[in-house]
Amino acid sequence: SGIYSFLGFNNILGWKEGSARNDFLAKYPQIENIEINKNYFKRTVILTVKERDKFGIWCLKEKCFWFDKKGIVFDEAPDTEGGIIRKVDDFSGRQIKKGDGILDARLSENLIKIFGVLESAGLPSSLKLDKIELQEITAVPVQKNLPEIYFSLRIDPSFSLSALEKLKEKNLANISYLDLRVENRVYYKGK
Repeated sequence: SGIYSFLGFNNILGWKEGSARNDFLAKYPQIENIEINKNYFKRTVILTVKERDKFGIWCLKEKCFWFDKKGIVFDEAPDTEGGIIRKVDDFSGRQIKKGDGILDARLSENLIKIFGVLESAGLPSSLKLDKIELQEITAVPVQKNLPEIYFSLRIDPSFSLSALEKLKEKNLANISYLDLRVENRVYYKGK
C-alpha cells in the first residue's frame, strides 16, 4: 500500500497486530509469550518476553528435550539419570520436535499431576511411556527397594496420594508393583 512505500516495511506504523508476534513464537518455541507495546508519539517499542520454564525432560531414542508445565517441547536437554530432574523416557517410537506438545492437553495435564503426586509422596521416580495408544505410563523408581507404579494418563491421579501415603506406612519394599490405572482404586502385588 501507499503507507508501506512511503514509510518502509520495517516502520512500526506498518506492523500488523499479532502477525509478527505469531511468526516469532513459531520460530522460537523457547519463548512462551511476547508482548509488543508501541507508543507512536514517543517513538518507542517495548517488547516484554516470557521464556518457558523448564519442568522436565522428555527423552526419545536419539534426543532429549526440555518441556514446560503445558507440555510443550522447547529446547534440547541432556539425558539424565536419578530422581532429581523430572524425566520421561518415551519408547513409543514417535517423533517430536521443538514446539510440539508431548501429549494431548488433557493427558499432559495429568502427566504433570503424576509428577506432583510422586513428589508429594516422596517417591523419586522417572516415568516410562511404552505405547502411546494405551495412554498409560509407568513410574520407575530410582531406589531399588521401591515398586513400579502404573498410572493412566486418562484419569486425574490425585486420588492416589492418600493411598501411597498409607502404603508407605506398611513398607513399600514388600510390594512388587502398584496399579493406579483405575480411578479411585489401588491394586498392588506383594513380594
